[in-house]
Amino acid sequence: MWCGAPEEEDLTLLLEPLVSPELFQAVQRRLEKNLEMARRNTRHEYLLFGLLFCGHCGGRMGGHRCRDIAYYRCYRKKTDNLIGAPCPCPEVRAEAVEPVIWESVAGLIRNPEFLVSELRRRSEDSSQTRQMLEK
Repeated sequence: MWCGAPEEEDLTLLLEPLVSPELFQAVQRRLEKNLEMARRNTRHEYLLFGLLFCGHCGGRMGGHRCRDIAYYRCYRKKTDNLIGAPCPCPEVRAEAVEPVIWESVAGLIRNPEFLVSELRRRSEDSSQTRQMLEK
């Protein structure tokens, strides 16, 4: 109903979409990714910004500071997260996790043969990683 007109007077128009459903879905995924990775209103840089996920609930983790000490915490930890109860996972000090991740990445760079073999293994049809990426 529009402007108080009776329902039987509603007009139905069939219009061709401006973009394909596939393109529309791709744009929606990109917008979601952009929102996740947005750096608005950040005063500090965090090496793993937008790249860590909570081991408890799977939510994305972001950086924050308390008494000038950098931490990563689950975004679902807040009580106003719209998902329900706040995530109980503890915050992780950036100085504890960043060097471990950095050394792991550096190790992959120093050993490209392992990296290539791992990429091949994870791209096999039965790989959980491949299934997750396709999903």
